Amino acid sequence: MHNNKTFNIYIISFSILFLFSYQIKANNINVCSAYTDKNIELGCNSNNYLIQFGYKYCQAFLNYENHFSKSGQIILNNIRNCLIQKLNSENNLNCSNIKQEAQQMHIQCYFEFHFCDLNFWDKEKIFWIVKKEVLDPMFFKTFITVNKSCRNFDSVDN
Repeated sequence: MHNNKTFNIYIISFSILFLFSYQIKANNINVCSAYTDKNIELGCNSNNYLIQFGYKYCQAFLNYENHFSKSGQIILNNIRNCLIQKLNSENNLNCSNIKQEAQQMHIQCYFEFHFCDLNFWDKEKIFWIVKKEVLDPMFFKTFITVNKSCRNFDSVDN
């Protein structure tokens, strides 16, 4: 009788953990819909920043998140949430200015949520995910600004 109760407790505990982990994954998948929702709200076409960059890379990072260190996963999740919160709270966005506004959002969120603290391998994985964007002048400028902030942050820290 005692073993049966213990077994039932294990089954219930496992089921709760499974459902909880499934819900976390479902929430992460749904988080990227903020880009498509904003795209619809603004009446933009599917060729703009929100879909071609925001949604695309939100999904890419979610699909690849298990390849990052645990601390990297936390940092990237915080950055993703920050970007989406800024996207949803910015009232002056339109289809023409979203890319420029997003550049500033990235710089702020990357610095605020400790992108600079990511280890070398996590940063390397990020580069491989977004490598196609390096030729885009605005992306490259954002990339340089974030890395410069990291160097400045590191020199103040040491």
